[in-house]
Amino acid sequence: PTTPGKGRQGLIVRRDLATGAGFALEIQDGGVAFVAGDASGGEIAVCSGRAMQKRHWYLVAAAFDQARGAVTLVQRPLTRHPHTDDEAIVTETVAIAPEACAAPLIMAGARMADGTVARHYNGKLDSPTLIGRALELTELDAVLLRPMPQPIRRDLIGAWDFSREMPTTR
Repeated sequence: PTTPGKGRQGLIVRRDLATGAGFALEIQDGGVAFVAGDASGGEIAVCSGRAMQKRHWYLVAAAFDQARGAVTLVQRPLTRHPHTDDEAIVTETVAIAPEACAAPLIMAGARMADGTVARHYNGKLDSPTLIGRALELTELDAVLLRPMPQPIRRDLIGAWDFSREMPTTR
C-alpha cells in the first residue's frame, strides 16, 4: 500500500452496508482486517494488529472456515526488512458467519449505504483471487502460481491478472 495509515481502505469488498451482510478485506489502522456481517446486524472484525510499511508489497489473505467458525487473516511482507515487525497470522473463532448478499464485488474501494464508492485504496492490487473454501496456510503461495494448481483451481471463484493488457507510460 502507498499510504496504509490513511484510514479504512477497501481491498476486496462485497458488503451490503444497509443490511450488514457480506465481507470486506480492507486496511484498518494501518494493517489488514477482515470484517463480515450477517443480515441481522451482527458483525465481526479480525485485525492483523501490525502496521504495514508504506510503499511495500504484501500478500494479504482472509479465510473463513465455516466448519470451525474461524477466520484466519494473513499479512505477509513480500520483502522482509530487519527490525520491522509487520507480519501477522491471526486465527480467531467468531460468533457469526459472513452472510451472502446481492451487493456487487468492489476492488480498491467499498460501496457505501447510499450507493457511492468510498474508502478508496491507495496502492496497487496484484492478482486478487477468490477461492470457494478456506485454504490451508501451506496453500497460499500456490495461489500465485500460473497455472494455478488443480486442487485450488477446482474451488476458484475468480482470479484477476491486472498485469495483462494494461498499457503503461513508463
